[in-house]
Amino acid sequence: ERFRDAADVRITIQEALASPATPQSAMAPLRSRMRERVLAGVAAVAIIVMLAALAVRRGENGGEDGAGASLRFTLPLPENTNLLSHPPSPWPALSPDGRNLALVAISRSSNAPDGTVTAGVTGIWIHSFDSLADRMLPGTEGAGNLTTPFWSSDGRSVGFFADGKLKKSAISGGPPLVLCDAPVSVATVGGTWNQDGVILFGAPGGIFQVSASGGEPKPITKVNEVRAETSHGAPYYLPDGRHFLYVVRSGKPEVEGVYVGQVDSPDSPGAPGAGGDPARLVATHNKAEYAAELLLFLRGRTLLAQPFDAASLKLTGDPVPVADPVGIGTISGRGAYSVAANGTLVFGPGGGGQSTQMRWFDRGGKPLEALGTPGPNVDPELSPDGRRVAVERADPQTGSGDLWLLEAGRDVATRFSFDPTADNYAIWSPDGQQIIFRSGRRSGVNDLYRKAASGVAAEEPLLQSPAGKYSLDWSADGRYLVYDQDAAGGYDLWVLPLEGAGTSMKAGKPFPFLQSNFNEDHAQFSPDGRWLAYTSNESGRYEVYVQSFPQAGGKYQVSTGGGLAPRWRRDGRELYYIAPDAKLMAVAIRGDTTLEAGQPAALFQTNIHEAGGYVASDKQQYDVAADGQRFLINTPVEGSASAPLTVVLNFPASLKK
Repeated sequence: ERFRDAADVRITIQEALASPATPQSAMAPLRSRMRERVLAGVAAVAIIVMLAALAVRRGENGGEDGAGASLRFTLPLPENTNLLSHPPSPWPALSPDGRNLALVAISRSSNAPDGTVTAGVTGIWIHSFDSLADRMLPGTEGAGNLTTPFWSSDGRSVGFFADGKLKKSAISGGPPLVLCDAPVSVATVGGTWNQDGVILFGAPGGIFQVSASGGEPKPITKVNEVRAETSHGAPYYLPDGRHFLYVVRSGKPEVEGVYVGQVDSPDSPGAPGAGGDPARLVATHNKAEYAAELLLFLRGRTLLAQPFDAASLKLTGDPVPVADPVGIGTISGRGAYSVAANGTLVFGPGGGGQSTQMRWFDRGGKPLEALGTPGPNVDPELSPDGRRVAVERADPQTGSGDLWLLEAGRDVATRFSFDPTADNYAIWSPDGQQIIFRSGRRSGVNDLYRKAASGVAAEEPLLQSPAGKYSLDWSADGRYLVYDQDAAGGYDLWVLPLEGAGTSMKAGKPFPFLQSNFNEDHAQFSPDGRWLAYTSNESGRYEVYVQSFPQAGGKYQVSTGGGLAPRWRRDGRELYYIAPDAKLMAVAIRGDTTLEAGQPAALFQTNIHEAGGYVASDKQQYDVAADGQRFLINTPVEGSASAPLTVVLNFPASLKK
């Protein structure tokens, strides 16, 4: 039944809520309260959907052209979930008709046995604006924070990236379908899907296209090294389904920005063999989207809208602010916003996220003293003497991560890095005098830098190359650094030889330690330097393995039933990891020339997953004292949760005020 206007809706709600409940038992008052809450929730959804329809109808009629009101409200994340990105920012994706929202989140607690969702599982969640249900798409479990889902033009399917593949999943249900290999990195992430069933996605080297039915991807744009371009990413189709927006990252500020490409023209800007330099639309390193004859893009954390003619591909007028602050991915080319053709806008603030507390626990799980003050802490890394810990914290102004040093026994936190781009993955030198970390300050390319732990000297580059890198561990003898490197199949383990110490230290020629079509991550040297523990998803799920070092061989699987984030005890006789249910596990290690691993034993249940910590190929959320008797764990502060999303219906109307 259709309501004529909002007055009819209001009268119906008032009559329903005023209707007295019939007491049938002692549960009647509770049932009455539950009934009122359900009616209120259904009414709220009905009003939102009705106002959205009215706003669209007014815009389509032309007579009132934008006269409809713009409605703004907040939308919480799906129940018992948190954002998993660091810094925490939602990467929402509205369906083309604005009726559904997709985003990646991590579950904080287990559902009922038949609910299929367990604690610490990441996946793509769908929120429907015409119902009260939030649900995780089956088969998207394990989707990482590079997923950034995108919709088919009819809004019936979602595309996403996982395990080095491009996949699609129907929102009506059923298993996902693998479309092609799609190695993505933090600087190239993103996809778009037109009405002809052609998908574009960013990957190392440029923008690629593939059929929505699957097949071999082919390049549409190509990174131009002459222009110091490092990546193309975040493609977004314009309404004609032929032209698309994409982000070019470059070492030259005059090159970096949003450009327009074309799928059916080999001479389109940025395409292989194209002549001349393409024209830049706007100078920004974050994505752009289009709706209601407006181009939306970010400058800093301010979302701007500027009139844009999608036929002539020309901007007119001046940009005006739409929302502030909006979450950003400084090196990823992502913005925490999405817009639909009907004028619905969704954005998240980012830059803060859930507050956590670094806290010590004994082997039985008893909480001990806290370290530092609560904040958006990520990835604790203890100094060799155990007196300091390096953590990543989100900058509230830029939304990107910076490194901070916390002191044990004192509530003192000292900022260690200051670059506007993300600085993270800190590791200490064996003598505690230096810190190596990853930064994307070179136009989004994740390189390795080193800096004195005292903070008195400026950082300097240690390893720069075209591929993205993630610093993981430094051997106890100071001779080797192990790091992850972006590859076609996911992440590969590489080793960087080091010579000398302090300011005289020099880097040798890096060499691959383990290359495969799977993700290898979380590598940690044994204290004697003879073994390397790491995680891999080669079996279909992440497990902890140990191989001999420096020559790979003598491979042993240590975990059973899944595992991530291995850490060694200082004497090398015990190895720890986090199980899929977030239990902290311990494994006895014996042997010299050969390795003997005992049966994994659960020490205690952690709540690492509630801090967004159990994420494949992501940050570690705990560290271990030298004697293995205490564990420093990143613990969520009670009552703290990721900030809600903001939804704006008919956002163009708000720009006329």
